[in-house]
Amino acid sequence: MVEYEEVEWDIKYDGDDFNVPLNSVHLMGQIWKPEGEPKFVYVFVHGLAVFITFKKDFFKIIQNMKGVAFACDHLGHGRSPGARVSCKIDEVVEETKQVIMLAHKRYPNLPILLHGHSMGGLTVLKLAMTNQDFVRQYLCAIIAEAPWISRCPQREPNCCQMCCIRCLNKCCCSKTQFDGGVSHFSNDLAPEWVQKMKASEYMGTTMTPRLYVSVKDSIKFVQENKSEFPREV
Repeated sequence: MVEYEEVEWDIKYDGDDFNVPLNSVHLMGQIWKPEGEPKFVYVFVHGLAVFITFKKDFFKIIQNMKGVAFACDHLGHGRSPGARVSCKIDEVVEETKQVIMLAHKRYPNLPILLHGHSMGGLTVLKLAMTNQDFVRQYLCAIIAEAPWISRCPQREPNCCQMCCIRCLNKCCCSKTQFDGGVSHFSNDLAPEWVQKMKASEYMGTTMTPRLYVSVKDSIKFVQENKSEFPREV
């Protein structure tokens, strides 16, 4: 049996608010600052159907290391506007660039570390491959944690299902929600934290054709363009 320390699992939005533009809306984000003068900036990109405080325990570690954490809810996620779970990977790439530039504007002399988890990991890889000069200019390092770049046989749609999803994406049903078979919680996670996440008004369990087609196309792009990743970062 896995044992956990006596801790208070915190997923509250208790940072300083900011917003960044995307298309015709503004996405909502927050900043968590350390005590004293920060030494670096950490930008977090969250995954599918969750929200920025999904990995808030990371932010506390970053703060203890004298880092300032930036994170933004994607379009249709968390506190950001938009049809639920309807973002495209390219939109998350653009959002992430906006957050990085905001972080650089506020802390122009500090190195910036970019961390993406799951769908966020796919996002940071695609950002690096399609924006090499931007990455070289603003980032000192990139972490792609468990990036969504491989097939999952236990929930991979067959050819007919994928064809239907792509057809739905091309019509007025592109933002229709469906069960993607994705589980966010494994058996080794703290039950108290899982309970809080499941009870959150921002926690999702579905996806949309608009998002899923974008993910599939982005996975293919990343797999076929490995050489485009800026190796010096």
